[in-house]
Parts: sequence; C-alpha cells; structure tokens
Amino acid sequence: MNVIIPLIVSIIVFLYSDSCRFYSVVDAIQSDILSVIGILLGFTISVFAIFLTSEGANIEKARNSYIEKVKLGSEPVSLYRAITINFTYIVVVEGFLLLIGMIYPIFFSTTFLVGKILFSFNVFLLIHCILMTLRLILDFYFVITKK
Repeated sequence: MNVIIPLIVSIIVFLYSDSCRFYSVVDAIQSDILSVIGILLGFTISVFAIFLTSEGANIEKARNSYIEKVKLGSEPVSLYRAITINFTYIVVVEGFLLLIGMIYPIFFSTTFLVGKILFSFNVFLLIHCILMTLRLILDFYFVITKK
C-alpha cells in the first residue's frame, strides 16, 4: 500500500506530463514540494526523537515483543526496533528527497524526459514518505496506548 499508491500516482503524473499546462503547474508545485518535504522531515525527526526518549511499561513491552515474520539476518526483530528502523528509513528517504528536489531543477528542465522522470520520482517519494509517516505515527500511538 505504501508503494502501490505512490507508484500509480507517479505513473499517471509521468503519462500526463506532455501537456502545456503541466509545465506551468510543475514550476509552481516544485517550491511547494520542497516546503512540504522540509516540514515533513522536521516533523518526522521530532516524532522519532520523542519515540526514542520515551520510557514506560508499554515501551518496554514493545522492546520485548518480537515480530515473527520480520527477521534481521537470522534474529527476530522487536516491535520497538522495527519502528526505529522504519523511522530511520523515512528520515533518510526524506533527506534524500529534499536534496534531489533542490538539485534536479538546476540541471534538468521538466520539458525534457529526464526532468519528467525525476519529477515523477519526486512525487512517488513524497507520497511514499507521507504514507510511511502516517503509518509510523499510528504504530507509535498504538505502542503508547497499548492497543
């Protein structure tokens, strides 16, 4: 779900990127995307810091609850560690997305194929990051509230 929806949207963006209206919209959206990514990155880092510094019985249960289906190498992963790994992943992806979003408009125009591909990739990663962040916040909420 966190990959399928962004993939469908980014393919649609790429396929409809040949219209004249697309180019004017992309220029307007590009600065907004960077703002959204920056805010999302700050929010994700804040929630990650709160999660890492949280203590309590529910956090201890999450540290001692292992997910049977998920293994890192040959050892099972605790719920706490899985959430930590996912938070780390999303912070790295958001940081990468922010860098790519700032750099690619300098070198590539959205009127060229490479620019269209990079813009579609940015849309994919942005939607993926938003969905992953929502999922991680829900995981964090369920760990804290013990549901």
